[in-house]
Amino acid sequence: MPLTSERFWLDWDTAVSITGHDIEIKQTYEALIGSSEPPELFIDIGANYGTHSLLFLVHQIKTITFEPNASCHDFFQGNM
Repeated sequence: MPLTSERFWLDWDTAVSITGHDIEIKQTYEALIGSSEPPELFIDIGANYGTHSLLFLVHQIKTITFEPNASCHDFFQGNM
């Protein structure tokens, strides 16, 4: 994750949340992605900043990410 001085608080929080929060969920994702039949599609409804979607996108798994808050959407697009 890029860290910028303009929004360091948000960049840092996002970087930490990718692996440091919701450990059980991240372990489930790891098992799914690493399985012999990984998912073809991940749907993230209410994605906030899209950190869950990013975990699937980096493994070339198609993702539908929905977040109605435009500022969250812009941040997610910037991280992609």
